[in-house]
Amino acid sequence: MLLGLARHGVAVYSAHTAYDNAEEGINRQLADRLGLEGVAPLRVVETAEVGRLGTLPQLRTLKELIADVKRQLGVAELQYVGSPELGVERVAIGCGSGAEFLEDALRQSCQVLLTGEARFHACLEAREQGLGLILLGRFASEQPAMHVLADQIRKRFPDLTVWASAVESNPVCTA
Repeated sequence: MLLGLARHGVAVYSAHTAYDNAEEGINRQLADRLGLEGVAPLRVVETAEVGRLGTLPQLRTLKELIADVKRQLGVAELQYVGSPELGVERVAIGCGSGAEFLEDALRQSCQVLLTGEARFHACLEAREQGLGLILLGRFASEQPAMHVLADQIRKRFPDLTVWASAVESNPVCTA
């Protein structure tokens, strides 16, 4: 794919993890869409801030938070781990495949970790520790931010033609 793009003179920049954790990147955008307050890094590695966490304006159940997430992100279905009646005040966010943040979320007194995907054993670990997981799907946790990134680049470099893909779609289907 990349060779074909290069042959046609198309430049590609893939920020990937850097944009996940940028100050106004994907994790921050997810926190803002959920209305989290006091948003801060979930982990600091040397000088890099990774993931985000914040507090909901009011205590919610996991079931209520899931409904909010679905509404705010336009997600019809998602997976979750935990009791629907779990009380949620602090939410950790690690877009993409964020199960590596389980311990950070627990250490920061979060009741839920919102991420794109997690392996089965990470789900078992979260359940064992009493931590709720909301699994949006990798595409749903990252794709909405691409339009924001395109706008940011367009504003910063007005001479460039920049757009988010209009044809990209989730490769994972549900039946």
